[in-house]
Amino acid sequence: MCINRFSKKKILMRTLGCLFSFFLFLGGNCFYQMKQSPPISIPASSRDIYFFYRDDCPDCQSVFPLIYGEKLLGKEIQWVNLNQTFNRQYIRKYGLKQVPTLLKNSKKETSTNWQKIQLFIEKNSE
Repeated sequence: MCINRFSKKKILMRTLGCLFSFFLFLGGNCFYQMKQSPPISIPASSRDIYFFYRDDCPDCQSVFPLIYGEKLLGKEIQWVNLNQTFNRQYIRKYGLKQVPTLLKNSKKETSTNWQKIQLFIEKNSE
């Protein structure tokens, strides 16, 4: 009985260690992606959702894991870092006043509320 309990404890500790490592990797990769987002061209007839953010914005950083997770789940979301010189043209083009902002066609959601963001993504995903 002692051996069996020890084995279960060992398996549990390894499992927790693997999960912790996975989430640590996922979190690190998420913020790496946020910083490394390349300049992007937005076609006029795009069917994607666009997430406009600045990589130095605390509000953007707070919702980025949600956006990253939705993208991992297969949602068509493109990241647009407005700190990239090329991407700054979209501020005027789409009338962006604040970040973080989600855009699909002419619909916009500027929020840090995770529920509002998820609702916008669900309503506008195809």
